[in-house]
Amino acid sequence: MTVEVKVTANLQKMVGGKRSVQAEGASVRELLDDLDSRYPGFKSQIVTDGQIHRFVNIYLNDEDIRFL
Repeated sequence: MTVEVKVTANLQKMVGGKRSVQAEGASVRELLDDLDSRYPGFKSQIVTDGQIHRFVNIYLNDEDIRFL
């Protein structure tokens, strides 16, 4: 599944200054893996030891995924 990923200002340098990018995946893990393959180092900015950093917010249709 292709989705639009909105990128915060502090991560835009990782994606060539874009405010949003397209990514493929059926889960957050797959999306992050796809983004990391397209933009090396992207995933390491938001994930450590398989866990999303606590200061990183990921939303699905404006809903925080931690509460889904």
